[in-house]
Amino acid sequence: MRERRQIERIKAELPIAYRSLDPGFRGEGISVNVSGGGICLYLAVPLPTGTRVHIELTLPGRPDPVRFIGEVRWCELPKPAPAGASRGSGTRVTAGIQIISIEPADRDALARFFEEPPPYSPAP
Repeated sequence: MRERRQIERIKAELPIAYRSLDPGFRGEGISVNVSGGGICLYLAVPLPTGTRVHIELTLPGRPDPVRFIGEVRWCELPKPAPAGASRGSGTRVTAGIQIISIEPADRDALARFFEEPPPYSPAP
C-alpha cells in the first residue's frame, strides 16, 4: 500500500484524554505517534470511523494540554497476543485521528514540540 501521509510524524507515547462530540464515548489513551495533521492512538475500546472527538494531548514540559477536535479516520481491533506475551498484551485498539480544528496557540505548541521532540522511550 502506498503511503499517503506527507506530514512528518514523531514517535511519542504521550497521555491523551478524549470525548466524542456526541454523547457516548469518553476515555484515555496513549499516543503512538503525532504529527501536525493528526495522531495515532492506543485506546481501550474501538471508536467508529467518522466519529468527531475532542482530544487533550499532554506534551512534556507544558502545564496545559494541547486541545483539538479530530475525526476518527480508521480504527484497528487488537490482534490476539502471541503465546507467552505479557498479561494485557494485544488488548489495545489502534486508531488514527485527523485534526479538524485547533486553536493557534495549541498549533504553535505542537510546532514547538516538533522542533525539539523529547527522546523516544516507550511506556512500561
